[in-house]
Amino acid sequence: MTPARIKSCTFQAFLASLVLIGPIILAQKVPNCASTLGCFSFPAITSCPSPDEFWSPTAVLGGCCPGCVRGLALGTPCSTSATTETTTDAAETPSTCAPGLVCGVGSVCRLNTGDCLSTHHVPDSIQWVPQCDSRGRYAPKQCRGDQINGRCFCYSAEGKRIFGWSWRNRAQRMTCACSRRRADLEAEGRFDVTLHCTPDGNYEQLQCDQGVCWCADSETGTQTAGTRAVPEELWSLLPCYNETLHGVQYLRRCESVAFSQILQRKQFIIRGHRDVTFTDTLCEYDGSHGRYIIEGQEAACTWHDGTKLNPYKTSLRTLSAMNCNCARDEKLFMLAGREMALACEGNGNYVPLQSRNGELFCVDPDGYVVAENVPEQTSFGKKLPPESPPNTMGHCFTFPREPLILYCCCFIITATTAVDPPTCDSSYGCISSIRQEDCAKGEILISSGSLNGCCPGCRGGRTYLAVCNLNIPDRLCAPGLKCVGRKCIYDRSTCLHTMHLDKDLVGWIPKCNLDGTYAAKQCRGDRLSGRCFCYSEDGKRIFGWDWYRNTERMTCACSRRRDKLEKEGRFDVTLHCTQNGNYEELQCDSGLCWCADELTGSVQLGTTVVHESLWELLPCYNSTLHGESYLRQCESAAQAQKLILKKFYARGTVGVTFNEIPCDYDGAYGRYKVENGVVYCTWRDGKKIGSFQIRSSMLSSVNCYCARDTIIYREAGIPFTLACGGNGNYEYSQDQNGQLFCVDSDGFVVTTEVAPNESCDKFIYNSAFYDED
Repeated sequence: MTPARIKSCTFQAFLASLVLIGPIILAQKVPNCASTLGCFSFPAITSCPSPDEFWSPTAVLGGCCPGCVRGLALGTPCSTSATTETTTDAAETPSTCAPGLVCGVGSVCRLNTGDCLSTHHVPDSIQWVPQCDSRGRYAPKQCRGDQINGRCFCYSAEGKRIFGWSWRNRAQRMTCACSRRRADLEAEGRFDVTLHCTPDGNYEQLQCDQGVCWCADSETGTQTAGTRAVPEELWSLLPCYNETLHGVQYLRRCESVAFSQILQRKQFIIRGHRDVTFTDTLCEYDGSHGRYIIEGQEAACTWHDGTKLNPYKTSLRTLSAMNCNCARDEKLFMLAGREMALACEGNGNYVPLQSRNGELFCVDPDGYVVAENVPEQTSFGKKLPPESPPNTMGHCFTFPREPLILYCCCFIITATTAVDPPTCDSSYGCISSIRQEDCAKGEILISSGSLNGCCPGCRGGRTYLAVCNLNIPDRLCAPGLKCVGRKCIYDRSTCLHTMHLDKDLVGWIPKCNLDGTYAAKQCRGDRLSGRCFCYSEDGKRIFGWDWYRNTERMTCACSRRRDKLEKEGRFDVTLHCTQNGNYEELQCDSGLCWCADELTGSVQLGTTVVHESLWELLPCYNSTLHGESYLRQCESAAQAQKLILKKFYARGTVGVTFNEIPCDYDGAYGRYKVENGVVYCTWRDGKKIGSFQIRSSMLSSVNCYCARDTIIYREAGIPFTLACGGNGNYEYSQDQNGQLFCVDSDGFVVTTEVAPNESCDKFIYNSAFYDED
């Protein structure tokens, strides 16, 4: 960039050198940043004397050295097609946005919140902005509050809070050098970093990493003078080693667990198996336990020793929004004998909008006030009761692309309207408890309805059968509908189309996820005699069911996983699911075996992954339960059949066909079998059920749910009174003692108001009646 005007001692010295050296240097190119010429200095003060000039660390020498440049101010119209260079005529208006700004939406200069220089453009109404170093990066140590009660935190060069903090009156020698180094290495892809940092982000005296150990300077991490580095097996010979302090192993307990998981994951990847998930153990840079622990489908805030900080937890879907800063500070202040008067959210974060003595104020994720006297009104347009902090973001807003700079919505809207809509790469995630009931009439809650498509929100549009136009924003169809022939019709590729069905007509509507997929567990009937079934993301019933009263821990995670793998083309999946669609404890797949978490399938803590030939060595193996072969009888027959077909194909014989042997996800026989061109409904032992049968050309319409339910209800001691079709499916139209009613494919009543000879299709959400394509 060639700025219009540059004020820099570096540049002036460089001009002087040009005069002395003469035309030889003039003929050379501007030196690159690796040049031995370098910059003469990086000034400690980054302000500029003129109001239309802005400091930049890359103003001089082809972007290598700092100085002051001219640029367009915040909110000024700009052009995205403008070049990165400005005119050399000082009198002309600059054409590019000032450092820290970017030409964004609406063709105006907006805050580039990933750049620390954006803090130079923040209005005075914002009470705190982070400090930048002389090179324009975020300073590693950021301090808040007064000298007595204030605190200092460590931050990465990109502005994210990382491990390390200290009370402000004890932070004189705090450099955060160790935390910065670990964060940089991990950002480069190093997953095996073992540097140990002190609580304030400095280096511990004894360090080991990549097989080498040394005595380190606490502020820089460099080798202490007069000592030498040794191989890790000789670490106890170092003068800084203390047997009482360091023990017999360099890695701490949390790190040992985390590293064993990493090694297990590597073994899976080496063997080409990328489908097994692990519950990651999170450790701090000092080797203690991290901010949270994952158990099943929830994450709970934890203290340094790994104990839970009740009642703070969240679901895995909202884990990215969890930082547990408030939960940890609550215990920290209690141990320090200090009072903490701020409220925490259910996930352990600070409530952004706080209330004290009837006054509302905003705090950032570190719990420090960023705006006071906030109007008594949330961004959702609802009144906030005095003295009661809300459970949503309210008026306080964390700028998503930059976790360090925090603003309140009310100030951003009025004072800094030139802030781009947020992007979705926030480390804080979405903080919202909005429900479908909070949406206006005609609006649907979806996963991408707010914050530029990043967070859940309500979105409306043209209703069913309304005129639509894909090129006119206010004539787009609502979520769940699609525009075909200038008319909004049901989009049956998404579960959201069920939100537009006539609820007075359709007997049952499935639950949907916010992203438009079907919920994994769909429940029918009452809590006593009702049942819950597993469904795929695209709304098809898959293996797994249980009585409604027993489904508190039913996730269908195993059934969902198997269904997805098979749709991707895996014909040899051997994951075993329980009757309710959860994971069995012992799992084998792709040549590896492990003890699995029932709800997630991840490797149980404290256990290892072994080759399938060693599966009997696993602690979850039971000889009585599992026997000598992992595969069950149906699976063995099906696998043998597939291997025979593969051999035929390998030898060029492609005309041979077999009747497929379908197995359930628990290894039992599937719902039907084909013999001599006839499809028979079968029970789990492979035996035929009654006389239910149909010709094989009609196989795609067979589910045998009714045939199997006759046995399920009989074994449960419940009378079964519904009629099955000859193919083993439920008859939609039912008649009991002259009373006509309709049931769906699961056998649950959808209406009792049906006329003789009237079709039941319109009462069933997924029937052909609603297929408009």
